[in-house]
Amino acid sequence: MSGEAVLKTFRLKALDHYFSLSKCFVSLDKDGKGKLSKKKLRQALDEFCIPISKEEFQRLWLHFDDDRSGYIDHEQFVRRAAEDFNPGDNKGVSTTIVKSSQETAEDFSTDQSAGGKISC
Repeated sequence: MSGEAVLKTFRLKALDHYFSLSKCFVSLDKDGKGKLSKKKLRQALDEFCIPISKEEFQRLWLHFDDDRSGYIDHEQFVRRAAEDFNPGDNKGVSTTIVKSSQETAEDFSTDQSAGGKISC
């Protein structure tokens, strides 16, 4: 699966399961440090049952880690996960998704009582 296809599939599954990219980030950030490592991103892909080669994973990682810091923060995750809906879109779908995700981040609880497992 190509990096682009993985990103689209990841976004759809994240939105389907968590209803916002921001909630997805909070759930993946299990230690609460506000950062996702390569390992956490890889685990998320595995949980979503999304196959990806090492080379494509590296491309996907570089897409998210655009400042090359070695981790993905909340803002990067939400912005980069939504970005390819319409690159350069400042008033449309991607902007709406990012804004909505940021607004709901504070309201999200990582309560796993609703199952917590992601089905493939």
